[in-house]
Amino acid sequence: MATSTGTVDRTYLSSISFLDQREILKNVLDVAESESFLDVLDYMGRAVPSATIAYDNFVNNSLYAKATTDNNPVGAAAGETFNVSIGASDVVPAVGEIMMIKNGKQAIVTRQITPADNTFEVKAIDTIAANDIGSGDTVVFISNAHTEGSAANLMRKSNLTKSQNRVQIFKTKTSITDLAAGSKIEVEYKGKPYYFIKQQHDAFLKHRLDVAYGMLYGKGGTTSDVNGNTINLTKGLHTYISEKSNDINVSSGGTVAVADFSTISRLLDKSRGPAEYMILAGGEIDNAIDTGLATSDPFKSGGVQYNAFNGSQEQAVALGFESFRFFGRTYHKKRLQALDNVEVTNPVDAFKFDEYAYFIPDGQIKVAMGEGSVDRIRTRYLELHDGTTTRYREKLLGGLAPTPTSETDTLDVVYTSIEGLEVVGPEQFGWLNLNS
Repeated sequence: MATSTGTVDRTYLSSISFLDQREILKNVLDVAESESFLDVLDYMGRAVPSATIAYDNFVNNSLYAKATTDNNPVGAAAGETFNVSIGASDVVPAVGEIMMIKNGKQAIVTRQITPADNTFEVKAIDTIAANDIGSGDTVVFISNAHTEGSAANLMRKSNLTKSQNRVQIFKTKTSITDLAAGSKIEVEYKGKPYYFIKQQHDAFLKHRLDVAYGMLYGKGGTTSDVNGNTINLTKGLHTYISEKSNDINVSSGGTVAVADFSTISRLLDKSRGPAEYMILAGGEIDNAIDTGLATSDPFKSGGVQYNAFNGSQEQAVALGFESFRFFGRTYHKKRLQALDNVEVTNPVDAFKFDEYAYFIPDGQIKVAMGEGSVDRIRTRYLELHDGTTTRYREKLLGGLAPTPTSETDTLDVVYTSIEGLEVVGPEQFGWLNLNS
């Protein structure tokens, strides 16, 4: 409120208040380098609490399973039997299941011979020559058939794939002197006058970027400090993808061709990936995608879906995404400034993190253990026993704090976050690397 002519009483505003006020930030600060996929997740509301430091999720595997032969089956004429042995760790086929080999020929499982080493007898439905199947070949079990009035055999149960990650404690502190505290920035927030201190807000932007880079490149697991105390590390998106071997290099280094998109599309098909993906790309590969694909015949811009943005094209545009269809999928592509940061991800040519394009599936995936469906990617933050959130906390200390805690003429601002990334079904994620 006005206290005297020409004087306005402005109240201190925490930097955390700006999280949902991006337009204010862009007006008063240069925040281009702070844009990260963490901002995208926040904008889409993908953050949920966790009651524990480490959190698990369980995803059902396919109801079908393939196996690898470890003998040299002799084959047989149609109606004749022969033995097949598969790896001890592979699926155990049930009597009545129909086995298919690489050329489409089939046989039916008639009996188990030695279950301990996964040897079973099959009767050829097609004539299977000796060179049709050999040691190390893949066989699949596509269906089943039984005689009239026969009993049913137990089906195989789908296994669960467990994925675990953990929250990481991020802390950032800045100490503002009495002179630096004079560098105030005045803003209107929800119709009222406020101020914040630039150094304070720089610290918060740095804190947010530390969290974002941790969720991109974190290795997961734990380490320790010099006193042996445990330090929890969250696993980042880059690590999740590399562990699942969904990392594709372009066929010709430095350029992106239609064939490269076909390769990663087929990889996503085989992992049962959905029909809609976000692509978060560094500047180098983003340019290569635009150059290599924009004029190609399979490229289609019509029929684009926006389920990733709750059906809102406006939300996709507001976040800076370009949308297109390619090989039966909708892709929403965004150039991620955080991958071009010359002080972090791209300081010299050898780093090359600007040559990665991350493929993130849209929507939710069904999980076991009673959770129903959850977002395929989201952040998890520790929730304390009293319901306090630890996602972003700001503490003001020192003699210049609103409530002074010392005699020093400084304002110490401390930001703390206890959060981590959660990726559910990481086998459906991938990356394309320019590999120049």
